Order: sequence, then C-alpha cells, then structure tokens
Amino acid sequence: MNIAWLSCNYYRVLCLSSILPPLFLCAFHPHLTMIQRKALSILSIAHNSKGLVYKQEDLAAVLCFPSVQELNDACRHYGFTVLGGGIIFNKAAFNWNISMMKPLRVKWIEDKLAKMELSDLLLPNDLSL
Repeated sequence: MNIAWLSCNYYRVLCLSSILPPLFLCAFHPHLTMIQRKALSILSIAHNSKGLVYKQEDLAAVLCFPSVQELNDACRHYGFTVLGGGIIFNKAAFNWNISMMKPLRVKWIEDKLAKMELSDLLLPNDLSL
C-alpha cells in the first residue's frame, strides 16, 4: 500500500484499503478524503476533454464514495461539471485552493467495524483478517 501511495497510484491504495485489518482501517479512514481529492485531480488531467463524460456510478465505486450524490457534491466542490449521468473533467477547472471536503461516513468501513468486538479490534486473535 505504501508503494502504491508513493507512486501516486490512488486507485491501488483504495483497493488495498478494503483488505486492511480493522484497526488499520480506523487509521486509514481520516485520509480517505485527501486520497479522493488527489485521485480527482489526476483524473482531471488524464480525462481532460470536453466531449468525454465519465460515468458517475463507476467513479463513485472506484473512489469509495458512499453514493453517487456524494461524488457529485465533491466534483462540484472541486470545480467539475456534473451532467445527468456523468462528470466532465477539465484540468483547468480543478480548484486546489478550495478547502478539502469533510470526511464522509463510508458504509463498507462501518459494516466491517460493526462486526468486531472491541477486544478483537485491539487484540485480534486471528491476524488473517
């Protein structure tokens, strides 16, 4: 995960976060908003085209947004155009000067943590989580 972070492969970081042990997941969660912001900035350069529309459902799943609406809010917050079913990326539109969005509650993280007892969270018996 660290190698993925250092190489700016935020998609890989997000994929690997799904297999983190619960305590590490708690440490990861506050950084999720920053990772999503950096990933959106890279996508704004990689998919910079007025005619290209990125499907919202796919992007929300890739970037671990709880819903399409939260993705749309984030995209509008950072300066992108949101159309009916997609997002238009423009590298000139991304606003680095705007404050980062507040962290969102992520259902898959909450579900994973809800299944854990506090004792198992702090002192796990099975390290193959």
